[in-house]
Amino acid sequence: MNLSIYIARRYLFSKKSHNAINIISLISVSVVAISTSALIIIFSVFNGFDDLIQKMQNNYDPDLKIISRKGKVFSIDSPKFEQLKKLKSIAVFAESLEDNVLVKLEDRQKIAILKGVSKNFNHLNKIDSLIVQGVYSTSSGTQKAGVLGIGLAYALSINIDNYSPISLWIPERIQSTISNPTEMFNRISIVPSGIVSVDQEFDEQYIIIDISGLRELTGRSAKEVSAVELKIVNGDNVEKVKKQISDLLGTNFWVKDRYEQHAFLFKIMHTEKWAVFFILLFVIIIASFSITGSLTMLIIEKKKDIITMKNLGASNRLVSRIFLFEGWLISVIGALFGLILGFIIVILQIKFQIIRFPENGNFIIQAYPVKLLFTDFITTFISVSTIGFFIALIPVRLVKRY
Repeated sequence: MNLSIYIARRYLFSKKSHNAINIISLISVSVVAISTSALIIIFSVFNGFDDLIQKMQNNYDPDLKIISRKGKVFSIDSPKFEQLKKLKSIAVFAESLEDNVLVKLEDRQKIAILKGVSKNFNHLNKIDSLIVQGVYSTSSGTQKAGVLGIGLAYALSINIDNYSPISLWIPERIQSTISNPTEMFNRISIVPSGIVSVDQEFDEQYIIIDISGLRELTGRSAKEVSAVELKIVNGDNVEKVKKQISDLLGTNFWVKDRYEQHAFLFKIMHTEKWAVFFILLFVIIIASFSITGSLTMLIIEKKKDIITMKNLGASNRLVSRIFLFEGWLISVIGALFGLILGFIIVILQIKFQIIRFPENGNFIIQAYPVKLLFTDFITTFISVSTIGFFIALIPVRLVKRY
């Protein structure tokens, strides 16, 4: 064992002549441990929410989504898209069309986003599992039907068990001089078949109907779409298929995977996570200054030992390293205890859901989601131990005085 580390370890665990030094050292370890555990807990909460959002989005979003770079809609009436449909890697090829719409129900009205989808849309994803009331259906007998986001349904006071037809209004694409303003709008009626919960943005704005109804409402042709949504055959490499499709369609289209479909959301979440990390890291830096007090008092107490070691031929560098490692060990031990404490708290939350959301709230989960990642433990341990090492350099300069 390295001599400086050996002596530092003996100094750390040996009984001191002044009990205050032991108390300050224990406080230093505790402060570092609590700060470290807080980092692990906060990391796990961010990971939990990130994982929850991804699972929710994966139940609705396609594996790949094709949109135009140049306009709101595009035509799939081309040899390239016919070739795309025949790719063995494509399990489901679904068409979708979106437009803004005025939704009216009795005396209530709201601007929403109307999404028309092809018949196989529910084979593309797991939207059936996201239905909170009613069923997923875009037709009810001979009448058009639609599925509404839960926030939009609440704003319109829609109850699936006791509903009235909803009117959807969209302005005429080609305007002409008309004396009656209402004749400037195309409109259809639908019955609400189900209420769905995906995420806040979707829930407050979206209505899903059959794509033929939206084409009728907007005057679009049978081959015009806003996007083509694809489900990849299980086991196929999504990135490989994405590149294949991009090469096939050329530069006029974006082919987005699930992360890219919500790139801004995930970037915001990751930015928040690391912002909180650096704020807590700053708190750890401040808290770690308690190590300087403990180390300073230890150096003063071991003054005779320092003089004796120097008389025996020990260099200033060797003696400095002893106390440097002493301070660093305090930080490392505190970090290890903090990692263990954070791990235990997170496991308890996973198993027993100790911290829960209020029961009177409208939440999709009952308790705070948490998830442990090995990389968070490594990042936290390296950061805390590095801070402890540099903080310990401050009082070590006292050694040169003796």
